[in-house]
Amino acid sequence: MGHVTNSVFLVYAEEARARRLGQLIPRSWPRVVVAHNAIDYHRPILQFDQLEVTTSVTTIGTSSLKTRNIIATVAGEHCASVTTVQVKLSEDRSGPHPWLPEEIRALETLLEAYE
Repeated sequence: MGHVTNSVFLVYAEEARARRLGQLIPRSWPRVVVAHNAIDYHRPILQFDQLEVTTSVTTIGTSSLKTRNIIATVAGEHCASVTTVQVKLSEDRSGPHPWLPEEIRALETLLEAYE
């Protein structure tokens, strides 16, 4: 059909988040799970499109995190916006676990500024 299927948008966003956040919070990243995804589609991704996927943090909670990925062509055409809520689990994965102060500081470096 000449375009990628809608589920691939989530894969692109997940890969970008994993690369970026895995660098910022490497000890906790394996225990961060997705609680919710939402996608706004703006245009199809065509077979030969070259893409750029950015990751930013919109909200930092006690043990949760909301991120936004923008999927765009390298020419700047927005293809989709993906919003994801993630939760940091305790080491035994029995429930949520609060962010450490140094993790909050690291995550704040990606915090979006809303006007």
